[in-house]
Amino acid sequence: MSNNLEFIIQNFTKISKTNRAEKMSDILSENKQIEIKGTKKGFLKNEEIQILISSSSSNLGKAFTIKVINNNNEVTEEVNSDIIYDVCKNTNMLDDKLIWKLDIILYNKKVKFENNQLIII
Repeated sequence: MSNNLEFIIQNFTKISKTNRAEKMSDILSENKQIEIKGTKKGFLKNEEIQILISSSSSNLGKAFTIKVINNNNEVTEEVNSDIIYDVCKNTNMLDDKLIWKLDIILYNKKVKFENNQLIII
């Protein structure tokens, strides 16, 4: 597990230094997921990094299932939510939008549109 966690943290650090794109799957669906993509340009080759964050099915409210794809390397690990919040904070990725998305996924909150506003239930 420590090697997988180390790989995940290294890729969070790498992706934080790229022009990254962040999106969330349909927030009204049951299988919510955050996808963060970035490309780290190198001298000889580019590194394509994709991080998928979803709620842990066995540890709801306490952990995320993190899947990191870096070129051809792929690691999936269940990681304590405090670690993910800390890593995102320390890599300057944790803004209000990401906190909001992580909270919706972690606590499996329902959302609805009302009067052109998104409301968390």
